[in-house]
Amino acid sequence: MKEGMIFLEQKDSFMVEKTDWRNLLYPAEWGLRFFIAGALVWLIGQQWHDVIVTIAFYILGIGLIASFVLQMWVMKRNLHRIFP
Repeated sequence: MKEGMIFLEQKDSFMVEKTDWRNLLYPAEWGLRFFIAGALVWLIGQQWHDVIVTIAFYILGIGLIASFVLQMWVMKRNLHRIFP
């Protein structure tokens, strides 16, 4: 077979685990985005002292916490599939 060819005929367990690990890390990716956006809002918001900036910061903080909870739930679900 050619190099770099995906084995679609065989349900290789490595491909399934690779997909599972990608899905496992997806909420953490969003958590990092919420953290970066929250840090930027906090840095810029120090100069403005506006209520909207404070609300945006807290909404991004809630998004960060929600992505952490979702990360734990997805990790638990996938680990129970891998280690029954």
